[in-house]
Amino acid sequence: MKSGVLDRLRSIFPSVEFEVYSIRYLEDVREIIDELRDSVGILVIDLQGGGDIIGQLAGLGKPMIVIAEALGGGADVLLSHGGYSMSVSESEYVHYLKSLDNYPILMVSTRRIDSEDALGKVRYLEVLDKLRNTHALIVVPGSKMAIWNTLNDVSRITGIKFSVIDGRDFVDRYYSKVGDEEAKPIAEAWVKGAYQYPDPDRQWPEVLKSARLYIAINRVLEDYKANAISIDCLGLRLINKVILDAWPCLAYMQLWLDGKYVPMCEADANSLIVALIGKYLLNTAAQLRIP
Repeated sequence: MKSGVLDRLRSIFPSVEFEVYSIRYLEDVREIIDELRDSVGILVIDLQGGGDIIGQLAGLGKPMIVIAEALGGGADVLLSHGGYSMSVSESEYVHYLKSLDNYPILMVSTRRIDSEDALGKVRYLEVLDKLRNTHALIVVPGSKMAIWNTLNDVSRITGIKFSVIDGRDFVDRYYSKVGDEEAKPIAEAWVKGAYQYPDPDRQWPEVLKSARLYIAINRVLEDYKANAISIDCLGLRLINKVILDAWPCLAYMQLWLDGKYVPMCEADANSLIVALIGKYLLNTAAQLRIP
């Protein structure tokens, strides 16, 4: 059973490294506690009802997924302190718990502990690891650099690394360096693929500026080795002080279609987190390639 579960895990998550431990007694947990502290999270395959053992593991505060064999370890799920269950199939129930001192735990009771439905829950731990290896750029006017207070809170919770760039610096070093001729093929591809383009004389200059911004965003992300960005477009385009004269909407749509970087509006770190989770859980496929 052990080798079957491990083979299945490694086939579903070939890029994930699993350290494997066999635990029968509380003393076994104490011997491996230090080794678990640096892990992204813990996956427990509960075969015989190890409630006290699970409680000890939960005490690490690590995100934990418990897959309980329904007739063996399933009692741990049924006797957990609160939570609710959702029937996934005739053989599986997923229990989302706020139990065990409110530690982050997801518990699954199933007869098929090696099924992809059950083991696939490891994807949530994989997403947490990807978040912790994410570097996001936030572009704001110099007057809004106090955004660091919010970003530090988000970073503490998610592990994401942030860099903040003054909007004028971004414009001087990146956006202003992109010429119209370089951006023209991108803008033309957008126009060609548009459902409507009713006013070319008025719209073309804005489309061209957005294409320049798209190139600039790719370059700043490459230079900073970052994979997400959020620009305070309204803050950088005030009526009395325009720092960035391009709207990022078209550029963002193309970034989504490219599938390499994750964009978000308005220097909104919280919404950026949601978008990153969606990207890492569901992925996106490129539908439009520009020349």
